[in-house]
Amino acid sequence: MRRIIRSAVNAEPSFGLHAALAELGTDLSAALEQVPIPAYLLSEDARVLWENDRLRGLVGDVVGHNVLDVVAPESRRKAEEQHALKRLAGKATHYEISILDRNGRRIPVEINSVPLTNGCCFAGVFGVVAPPGELAAKPPPAREPRLTPRQHEVLQLLGQGASTAQIAEQLGVRRETARNHIRGLLKRLRQSSRVAAVAHARQHGLL
Repeated sequence: MRRIIRSAVNAEPSFGLHAALAELGTDLSAALEQVPIPAYLLSEDARVLWENDRLRGLVGDVVGHNVLDVVAPESRRKAEEQHALKRLAGKATHYEISILDRNGRRIPVEINSVPLTNGCCFAGVFGVVAPPGELAAKPPPAREPRLTPRQHEVLQLLGQGASTAQIAEQLGVRRETARNHIRGLLKRLRQSSRVAAVAHARQHGLL
């Protein structure tokens, strides 16, 4: 594993990951074992060469197996295409598929993976697995100081596509009261319609 990872990093002698690790007198092997999310190494032909404890706990011991053995049937074509993209184009990939846990249950996950080289040629893949959205969590919505807490609630519901009736039900108010909240929101945001208000909110990080 150490040979594959070290050769995958393109660095000049005086800087970069090689130089930093050399200065520390260490390598990545022990650190990768402790990565707090499932991680793996694949060979050129998509065999699992290594998995950390997190991945082993999720899918079982699959070292030596083709990685497609733990991919749900409906996701295998996508997984094959993404492996080919790394092999042929040398591109990192980010995609969503379903995998099978050690009990055969389907789990939707995000795969983030990068191609590894042995100097000039494709040698394998390093990747990490996470539930959808876990690696790039969406930040909480910003607060618009001109809006009241109730107007923020209405804005969030509009952003979800809620109708006036649905907003009224969610807030526990009458429809006319909900309409008044919406009118007040549009006025505060200086927007002429609900669609414009949602677009404005997304543009300014309010949704």
